[in-house]
Amino acid sequence: MAIKEKEIMNSGEELYQIETMADGARNTGYKSTYNAIAEIVDNSIESNAKNVFIIGKQDLVLNQQCIREFAFLDDGNGMSEDIISKCLKLGYSTRRERKGMGRFGVGLPQASYSVSPRVEVYSWINGIENCNCVFVDWDLVSSGNQTRIEGPFKTNIPDEYKKFIKFQTVEKQYDFSKHGTLVLWPKCDRVDHKRWNTCKRNIAEDLGRKYRWMLNEGTVNISTVEINDLETFETILPNDPLFLMQKSQFCVRENCSETDSSCQKYDEARGYVEALFEPYVTEDNTTGIIEPEVYYYDKNGNKCWSKVTIRFSIVKDRFYDKAYIAKDPGTLAYGKCAKRNMGISIVRQGREIDFGDFGYYDDAVKPNHRWWGCEISFSSELDEAFGISNNKQQVTLKRIDEDDLADFDGNEPMWIQLRPYVETAIRDMYKINSDRRSGTRKNSNGVTATTATSETVKTAEKENPDISVPNKTISDVTEEVKEKVEQELREEGFEDVTEEQILQYLDSNTRVKYVNYGSRNAFLDFKDELGILKIIVNKDHQFYLDFVQESYQDENMQVTFELFLVSLIKTVYKLQNIYPTAMDRLVDEINDRLKVFLKAK
Repeated sequence: MAIKEKEIMNSGEELYQIETMADGARNTGYKSTYNAIAEIVDNSIESNAKNVFIIGKQDLVLNQQCIREFAFLDDGNGMSEDIISKCLKLGYSTRRERKGMGRFGVGLPQASYSVSPRVEVYSWINGIENCNCVFVDWDLVSSGNQTRIEGPFKTNIPDEYKKFIKFQTVEKQYDFSKHGTLVLWPKCDRVDHKRWNTCKRNIAEDLGRKYRWMLNEGTVNISTVEINDLETFETILPNDPLFLMQKSQFCVRENCSETDSSCQKYDEARGYVEALFEPYVTEDNTTGIIEPEVYYYDKNGNKCWSKVTIRFSIVKDRFYDKAYIAKDPGTLAYGKCAKRNMGISIVRQGREIDFGDFGYYDDAVKPNHRWWGCEISFSSELDEAFGISNNKQQVTLKRIDEDDLADFDGNEPMWIQLRPYVETAIRDMYKINSDRRSGTRKNSNGVTATTATSETVKTAEKENPDISVPNKTISDVTEEVKEKVEQELREEGFEDVTEEQILQYLDSNTRVKYVNYGSRNAFLDFKDELGILKIIVNKDHQFYLDFVQESYQDENMQVTFELFLVSLIKTVYKLQNIYPTAMDRLVDEINDRLKVFLKAK
């Protein structure tokens, strides 16, 4: 028998048992305190705020300073009595069209309840003297003493926050008195980091990344301060995981060196003005930005198309290439900054939603992955296609196994549609960085050169009193030799040859050079040219392809193998004047033995 809905509507039990809802309302799945804070900032930005203050308050608990209260003050439009009366109601929203950052109507209450059981909201439109307030306290709800949102009622904001309404800093005068909102979390019991300094640093990094585009463009300013220490006031700078924005949290000093490898917040006076990365341009692109058309299905099942913007970046040569940085750059200050921003950034409506690898690259822990950046940005019409969660913390981009690709023919999820662009570029950038740190620079002809081994050998020879190591200056080098060395370096892959690189080449005494000599020619050879012993490795030889090439994924393995070759060939070279025939025969014997080995394997 069919149910006659009109006859039974509202005849059963209440949908919710209000007294027992506290745990459900508070356990809303926010990844961190900072994700919850971002929800409040979202509301401020949606209300056209130009300035947002995040105010923390520490109290002494068991002889330790702990954050007990958060407040969020903005100069947005403010809320009318009708809107503020509903703003703490779960599921309520004024933004169902989702054209902006908001969408689901759960941000303010859910985010607040996840950190503090009591939430107070103060808002004013025509002057702060007309402030209205509402509050919910889940401790009171659980005890049966509160069953509704309390308010709105006319009141003043708490006295200790009045000093921020007209606030003067060295750079700027802030005025929140005409219109705005103050959200107060007065009973914080779920804060990831207890101390203000630690919390402030994490807020700056997290929100600096989430809102980097708005912060960089100056459409909003976000600042942090501890209520009892106004000296802690600090404006958040963009935290760009692509390391392209100049005015950011992580800039390098001009003329940065290994001894001064600082990565500091933008400060023109201190010289921290240079971006760490540069745009990565794929072979078929000239702008460093790819904008593929992707498809999705609307609520009526119609196939629609939209544009996704993908940006790539890669570390600049002089901050990573072994020709410039002999040390492991991961141990330098800017390397540690790069590690914290390693991954792919997903941006919706100018605001970062998620950050991770999303199955687009393997071995995410490998250091080379911290030296490139990727950002995928899209508009709200693609929310379903990207699987946006209702608290805007993540997207649904999951790797799909090769065996399952055929199942999606003609109806590919977003991960598959973006794969050709993202996966290929990441693989290519990873390879470029691997070559840089293994001391190689590859040109279009496939010719490569090693610098790390040369530097190691040179250092060892300088420490040996029996070996004379020349100490050249550029004035000692003839134009003919300069031209020859420039040609050599260009063949090895160096594009803009400097005098410093020419001297480094001439002072190296020993170089390992990789060439394509064909599979039929010998694996190993050497020659003396310009007073430099060149050890020549044939990359087309089967021994290189089967055994050497794979091991070179580890730069330490490459240097170890090259040092073995250097010690072998240097010995042969020194003895050649005494036993020329025997030494020639020895090199031939090595190559012949490799042939026998390859046949037997």
